[in-house]
Amino acid sequence: MLEEVPNPIRCKQITTLASALSDAKMLSATANLELVESLQRFPHVGDNQMAIVAVTRLQLRSIPFILPLNWASRKIERTLVESPGFLGGKVLADRNHAYWTMSSWKDLDSMRAFRNSKAHSAAEQMLDKWCDEASVVHWEAEDNQLPTWTEAHRRMSEGGRLIPLTFPSADHKNGKFREPYWAKWREKSLLPRSRFPHKVAA
Repeated sequence: MLEEVPNPIRCKQITTLASALSDAKMLSATANLELVESLQRFPHVGDNQMAIVAVTRLQLRSIPFILPLNWASRKIERTLVESPGFLGGKVLADRNHAYWTMSSWKDLDSMRAFRNSKAHSAAEQMLDKWCDEASVVHWEAEDNQLPTWTEAHRRMSEGGRLIPLTFPSADHKNGKFREPYWAKWREKSLLPRSRFPHKVAA
């Protein structure tokens, strides 16, 4: 059997083609890397707009205020789940008559619109009477996933805004926040009305 002799011109063409393909793959990989880095630097681009997480902490100064707070909370929750831009939330009934609320929003305008709603404004006016501790904080999140209560406590400790009160506790005066005590039965999840399952008519 005769042995085939390699064609030097053909070999050169193959080598050139392989080199070109390698360069093309490298350019593609570089372009992809630059795209990823660009998205990381500018998280507001396209559908990746950052959500707003808002957290409130209240502590009642007396047991008799539990009932009116509970009544006001029900009205607020009904408004909350129907608010445009609301992505989800949760409430934690902490120890020592303290309460944490957390909500995620599409943007600041949505959050502010809810804050200015009738139900929320009415309850806000009663905080000075009901509470000896009250604080709020909000921040931008990379997605609409709700953070842990530990993260909420950290954010509140680092950047929380104290609401002026007539009967502040020692912790409130010193800007200190007790770490929340979590238990499954103490937490309630809140979903936007649009995500509630619809009943099928019989």
